[in-house]
Amino acid sequence: TEIYTLSLHDALPIYDPDYWKAEGFDVTMEEVPETTEAGQPTNGSVTQGDHLGDADVHWDQADNVDNCRVLCSKGPVADRSQYIDVTNHDDSTSKSSMTVTLPADYCNVPVNFIVVPSNSLGDGVESVPFGSGRRINGA
Repeated sequence: TEIYTLSLHDALPIYDPDYWKAEGFDVTMEEVPETTEAGQPTNGSVTQGDHLGDADVHWDQADNVDNCRVLCSKGPVADRSQYIDVTNHDDSTSKSSMTVTLPADYCNVPVNFIVVPSNSLGDGVESVPFGSGRRINGA
């Protein structure tokens, strides 16, 4: 057995499909599907937004997340059926924060939030409820 040392220059054609096509090999480039579900957002917090009825929702960015939805409840924290989608679909939102406008009947009452991450595979593991019954001032 002989061992040869390759330089970076020697190794580069390994990653070049055009090189292998020129050498007579049939090369097919396939898109590898995403195989990892969206990670779980953590450390959620909420503060009063700049305008009445707005809440600034923040969380630690999770892995493999393309976008997030923000859900809000004025009911029991554990009752998932009580949460409504208050996601701001504005392009200015990031993967770790969003300003949402609450419906009038969700203002001035204790509310809790959940963040639901997603990617091309669908929804990932949602955050634990957060907000601790914070009240967002409304009109």
